[in-house]
Amino acid sequence: MSEYRRLTKFEKICKLFGRIKLPMPSSLKRRLKEEIDFCHFEVNPHEVFSTSIILPSIFMLLSYLTLRFLGLDTVDIIFSFFMISIVLFYFLLNYTKFQTIYYRSKFSSEMVLSIIYMAISLQTNKNLERAVSFAANNLSGLLGLDFKRALWNIQSGKSISISDELSKIAEKWRKESQEFVDAISILKDSIILTDEQFQKSLNIAIENVLQKTKTRMKNYAMTLKTPLNIVNSFGVLLPLLAMIFLPLAAIFLPELIKVSFISVLYVIVLPAIVYFLFRQYFYSRPYSYHQIEYSSEEHKKRKLMILIFSFVSMMIIVLPLASFVLSSKFSDAIFLASVGITISIGFILFLAGYIYISGFETINKKIIKYEDELPTAAYQLASVCRSGKPIEILIHEASDYLKDLEIREIFAVASMKIKSGLTLYKAFFDEKVGALKEVNSRIIRVVIGSIVDLAEKGSIAVSKALDAIAIFLDDAKDVNKFTDEVLDEVTSEMKITVYVFAPLAAGIVVGLLSMLTIVFYSFVPSFQELEITLGGREYKRAFESIGWLFNLTKTIDLPQFQIVVGLYMLEIVIMISYFLGELKYGEDEVNKIKDISKAVLISILIYSLFSIGLYYVMKSIIMMYPVKV
Repeated sequence: MSEYRRLTKFEKICKLFGRIKLPMPSSLKRRLKEEIDFCHFEVNPHEVFSTSIILPSIFMLLSYLTLRFLGLDTVDIIFSFFMISIVLFYFLLNYTKFQTIYYRSKFSSEMVLSIIYMAISLQTNKNLERAVSFAANNLSGLLGLDFKRALWNIQSGKSISISDELSKIAEKWRKESQEFVDAISILKDSIILTDEQFQKSLNIAIENVLQKTKTRMKNYAMTLKTPLNIVNSFGVLLPLLAMIFLPLAAIFLPELIKVSFISVLYVIVLPAIVYFLFRQYFYSRPYSYHQIEYSSEEHKKRKLMILIFSFVSMMIIVLPLASFVLSSKFSDAIFLASVGITISIGFILFLAGYIYISGFETINKKIIKYEDELPTAAYQLASVCRSGKPIEILIHEASDYLKDLEIREIFAVASMKIKSGLTLYKAFFDEKVGALKEVNSRIIRVVIGSIVDLAEKGSIAVSKALDAIAIFLDDAKDVNKFTDEVLDEVTSEMKITVYVFAPLAAGIVVGLLSMLTIVFYSFVPSFQELEITLGGREYKRAFESIGWLFNLTKTIDLPQFQIVVGLYMLEIVIMISYFLGELKYGEDEVNKIKDISKAVLISILIYSLFSIGLYYVMKSIIMMYPVKV
């Protein structure tokens, strides 16, 4: 275990397989060292490099021995597992790089939040170490980890000054954000200023960070367009269109171009490439005002139960259909059964997402509404606090001065708990009965926590702090709105890909493949008649040059290919929807899953309608004009 956090699975795997020290290039060692230090990984470059070599090699060796034992060691299957090993090697070797990119992209959001959280804490108490601790406890990314390490260094005696530790953190992120460095410097200096100068300094620090974030968003949007177009063209549409040419490829490479090879290529390798492209260019939303999180044990259990339900449902529905498809000759029923497999998988995924969000969607909408109303509520609460009344009485009166806001519900519950004998803190934060027990919002908890902390100093102190906090939140909300507008404009093309192009292209590909398959099958009766007429030897000599035609229907199996196309389409739709959700919603998991479920349902409907419709259209046309030899 690390000094200030638990080891990740990646670190544990590297510790296990990295015991054998393999020689590595010095340039790679330097790159890995920089990335490991940046991400706070408790491993060394040799452990990462050795793991990336040894683990894929073990996987390939075990796969080969298993295939040999089962008698499945054909060229296409062995090559398929070799490609999986290459993907695994690439992922392990570049994992630190991916995490570095992810943390750098998430830093833009954490940077703003860290300054806001520290400013809110300093409003309560001019204690820099307390402000760092407050920010560390409310940040989930690498910057939060930097703050935790700084606190650990202070507590363990490795450092004696929190100001020096903050300077080190600022220097680490200087390349990403000069405004963060400036804001940290302002916050450090503010604690020795007079109250008026202190408040002015906090406002300058936050305003500077928020304004620079707007500029950053414009630049981010510009740099996002090209990678989005690349992924859209080469990662989604091109591989689907390439499947049209697979029958021709099967003619020249019959030993390699088989369903097993195509399955691995389209279900594992190509989605992995698209995933790597996404992780490299745009993984996380640069800034999100909404800070909703679902990380309790209850949520984890719910996820696990839904995963088990999904897996069992797929086994019950998909296995019988798959057995039917694999054990029978080609027919309409076989094709429809194969489409049924794709539809079943898509519908189960949609149902799993719907079941998950059904328990959280209502409260999630409420939380978003609460967060939107928070700046207004802070202004109004600051105004009534100037009366000098005790904070408990003002909370009881919240239903009057917050009557037009839904966030008054939180204060109404807290008021009831205070009347029942709970302290101000427990009325809000008690895990069992507190007003915030179901309000999983960091920003709301931060603001109300500040009110509770300041209550001992009197309502006038609360009023001054809330005035400043309201300004911070209002500015942050404006930046969030600007971010939404910029990202909506940039990601609109990817949304069209998810909802239209990907399922439509996949359906058309299946339709064209069905045309080729039906044409090939329509040749068979004519050739059988010719074989009887000409005799075996004459027939073989006459049609030896096109003998590939008879084997093509065995190599290019339409039902199995349809399953591969359908699975690839689903993977791409889910992947793009997930990354679009990261950009659009940030930490809001419920809305991300909702969008993914919606995209899966729409795409599976479009895909099934076009694939089945085109199949029967092509069949009808060919039956009307039968092929004669």
